[in-house]
Amino acid sequence: ADALLAAAVESGDFGEVVTTIIGLLGDFYPDWSGGGYCLNDGNEPDYMKLNPSLWVYSTRSSCCTRYYSYAYNDCMGSDAVASGKYYPD
Repeated sequence: ADALLAAAVESGDFGEVVTTIIGLLGDFYPDWSGGGYCLNDGNEPDYMKLNPSLWVYSTRSSCCTRYYSYAYNDCMGSDAVASGKYYPD
């Protein structure tokens, strides 16, 4: 990663760096260890890496919907609190 960044700084072309970072932002997987809900830290178990179409999702929302629908707000990191605002009739 350091070499990639150094090369980008030298050349002024950050396209590959940006592409790499965007790739890291996705790939959410269910964390069965209880440490979190859907994580994207790149530490998914090998069985998930070998069959990502069954386990890995491009968004946290998709992962939370699939595996933690019963605790969706917790999984997403948000509270289910009403805004106190009303819709006009």
